[in-house]
Amino acid sequence: MKILRVILIIFAITSLSAQSIVIRHDKSDEEYLNSTDAIEAHVTFTTSTKDGDFVVGSGTYVGNSWVLTAAHVANFFEENDVAQIKSERLKILDILLHENWKDRQYGFDIAMVKIEMPSGDIAPVTLFALEPEKDDVITIAGRGDTGTGMDGITSRDLKMRVAQNKIEEIKGQWLSFSFSAPEDGALENEGIGGGGDSGSPAYIIDKGTIHLVALSSWQDTEATNWKEGFYGAIDYYTYLNHYRDWIESHLDDNKPCAKHQNFMF
Repeated sequence: MKILRVILIIFAITSLSAQSIVIRHDKSDEEYLNSTDAIEAHVTFTTSTKDGDFVVGSGTYVGNSWVLTAAHVANFFEENDVAQIKSERLKILDILLHENWKDRQYGFDIAMVKIEMPSGDIAPVTLFALEPEKDDVITIAGRGDTGTGMDGITSRDLKMRVAQNKIEEIKGQWLSFSFSAPEDGALENEGIGGGGDSGSPAYIIDKGTIHLVALSSWQDTEATNWKEGFYGAIDYYTYLNHYRDWIESHLDDNKPCAKHQNFMF
């Protein structure tokens, strides 16, 4: 069972691009590590291994013990996995995968995860109060694999990095953007997803309000010879406004989830 899980995690990381942050090659890592735009509601899901914690994915705490994340992340959870908010490690209690999501297929990549109630206050994020548009600047964040647009993914250190990018398209259930090289008009702290942190948020900070708009899902690497994290790669995030009815129908629900049959604690 453990061997099967490792195989599935590897599939998720390589095919569904588990978005951590890859940075510009001409910028210092400290600029991304020390960003003031990191949010308290960022959740990191980890599992314990003989070599220490392994990042399974990320999500965003939206209140009432609920975390929004990618379905292909939540599908891998096991009994000893935990949700970490700031420095607090919390049990995963239940999961709800979108009923139309199917493993190893794109689309409907969204899940709600019930966790233990955090002991401290978490600065809230706002849902559905903003309609993002093409060319809006978004903030992305994550832990896990990192590197630069010139060298691709080179390391994993579990440190939180925060970057910006510009929305190129919102179409149906997807919000997408690409990784531009400096000479192609990249933003000052532009970045894109790497691997090891699917479900991480994309958000817009407007007048002090954090608007959660999307969750990382997969990366199109055709333009980079199928290598993640290089200039020219395109990230696809699950667009939350597309799933507003589904999310709102469960946010205030304290009943056990109708979770998928293989999830057994």
